[in-house]
Amino acid sequence: MFTGWSNDKGSQQIKDLLASGKKIDGVWTSGIDSVIVDAYKSASVKFVPVVGADNNGFIAQMIEDKGAGLVAIAVTNPPAVGGAGLGLALAILEGKKEPHVIHLTPHVYVNTDEAGTTRWTSGAGCGGSGWSDTRRLSARTRSTCASCRS
Repeated sequence: MFTGWSNDKGSQQIKDLLASGKKIDGVWTSGIDSVIVDAYKSASVKFVPVVGADNNGFIAQMIEDKGAGLVAIAVTNPPAVGGAGLGLALAILEGKKEPHVIHLTPHVYVNTDEAGTTRWTSGAGCGGSGWSDTRRLSARTRSTCASCRS
């Protein structure tokens, strides 16, 4: 289903799907994740595994709803990717030699494993529920929580 990254559209689509009675084995999203969890809670149906982005709202649900049976995975895909691309372009314009291909490896955090849960409880929380928790991509970005608030 295509949501156009609209929480309202994603929410309606999952509600319609839940109401249809079709079997759902899991939900993979790209940032429209917290509304999926909300819809399952509102419908009072058993959670299915949900994959989403590292958005603060979804991270909170991963931690808070784990005891209610939510199995969830957050994959880093931060807005900092754009900043990294801009930094690379500026370096090239300044005459610096840069590799032709740069691989950014996303990190995957699962709420059923202690390392994933610890990652979020030890440093999450810059911005609102739809904000990405990941602000840095190695040396390519320099964003901090303080810069998010300014």
